[in-house]
Amino acid sequence: MGAWEFCEASDFLYIASTGLAQLVNSSDYRIYVFPLTMLLIFFSYWDIPNIVVLMDHLKKVQPFYFISVQTILPLILLLVALARRKRSESN
Repeated sequence: MGAWEFCEASDFLYIASTGLAQLVNSSDYRIYVFPLTMLLIFFSYWDIPNIVVLMDHLKKVQPFYFISVQTILPLILLLVALARRKRSESN
C-alpha cells in the first residue's frame, strides 16, 4: 500500500468515525476507530474475495463509480453549499 492509499484510508476512517461520534452525540471519535476498521476489513474481503473478481470489478463497475462519486456527488455538495451560503447572506 502506497503513501497515497494510506492517506485516503486514514481520511475515510477519520471522517467515518467523526461522523458516527456526532451521530450518537459522543464527544470522542477515537473509540469508534477500531470497530470501524474491523468492519472495513471484513467488508472489503466479503465484497472482493480474489484477484479475478477484483479485476472484473475494476473493468465493469469502477468507471461508473468514479463518475458518480468523484464528479456528480461533489458537484451536488458544492451546489448545496452555495445555496446555503446565499441563503445565510440574505438573512
